[in-house]
Amino acid sequence: MNIDKKLIFIPIYLAFIMGFSYHMNENVSREKSIFYYVPPGNYMKVASGSFDSASADVFYATGVIELGENLRRLGERYDWIYKNMDTATDLDPKLEEAYFLAGLVAARGNRKNLKKSIALLEKGVMKNPTSWRILYWLGYNNYRLAQFSKAIHCYTKASKLPGAPNFLRSNPIAFYYMAGEAKAGMLYIEGLKRSVKVEEQKKWMDTKHTWLENLDLLENKVEEYKKLYGKFPENLNELVDVGLMKKIPEDPFGKGYFINPRGKVKSRLNVRENKATEEEEGIKEEEVKEEGIKEKEIKEEEKATGKETKG
Repeated sequence: MNIDKKLIFIPIYLAFIMGFSYHMNENVSREKSIFYYVPPGNYMKVASGSFDSASADVFYATGVIELGENLRRLGERYDWIYKNMDTATDLDPKLEEAYFLAGLVAARGNRKNLKKSIALLEKGVMKNPTSWRILYWLGYNNYRLAQFSKAIHCYTKASKLPGAPNFLRSNPIAFYYMAGEAKAGMLYIEGLKRSVKVEEQKKWMDTKHTWLENLDLLENKVEEYKKLYGKFPENLNELVDVGLMKKIPEDPFGKGYFINPRGKVKSRLNVRENKATEEEEGIKEEEVKEEGIKEKEIKEEEKATGKETKG
């Protein structure tokens, strides 16, 4: 009993320490690297006794404050936010808001942080097997990292959980396209169609199926062309010129197909320009190896463009 009475002061003490630490940090230049310590969750579970939930709220609140104060500097402040949310979810595994903020909001726009967020979200999925939301967030981050097969797995699994929205069933079709797995996408649509009763939805699925079927056909013909001529065609019309096809199939969405410099057949549906597609391919093939490489390329491109303009 005496131990339990003493433990009641632990959350209050933690709140004071966290608040004081944050206040002291406000008086230090943000430009300097500051050391932060967040007690690991397993230690805090022992220390907090029966006050896990209250202690979790302290770490969660600290992360929220940091997130609100540094929305424009999330890249460099992410570790501090992550550690607080990680400890918070160790203390209270059902705290979905913590997974959302550290796993999705704070990790946005930063490849390194997105990778780190995967571990937190995977922990959330393990601790909350019936939550479609955490699985969805995990799938979305995998999509952002161009891990399309993993995104498909997460979305498909999440779509089967109670309360899951319908878009979780349809989005994997686009991921199959991005992964370059048109055949698997067609099989997915065929399976999905069997569970749909609304005719309008079936027609939409048929259109998507035709879209992927055309992409698969064109990919095969491009490979045939390469075997014959030792190179990729410069455009799809060359497939007709050499007699491999009578005509290029029409895109059911009216956007059209094209071949990118890597020899991959793409659709202009939801693709603003070829360059965007190239970036997707680059990520998929893991050509982006380190943090900030995209930003460097953009700066170099802008610099080169500036020189050309001056010349």
